[in-house]
Amino acid sequence: MPVKIDAEAICHHCGKRAPCKLDVDRLMSRRFSSPGGAMSGLPDWHYKNCGYETDNLACSEKCAAALTKTTS
Repeated sequence: MPVKIDAEAICHHCGKRAPCKLDVDRLMSRRFSSPGGAMSGLPDWHYKNCGYETDNLACSEKCAAALTKTTS
């Protein structure tokens, strides 16, 4: 059974915060390299391809687009 812990996501553009769960097994797995993919409970958030090479979170399409523009 996977171990999930309570966490808080923070949008890297606007700073919005939201509660979520972290799947510790997936986060620690060598096969898995994206922390965003180990998060659950954020159905409208964007984890990848929002502008930075590192794993960043965006709470909306608008924030994801803004992150993409700031790194172009």
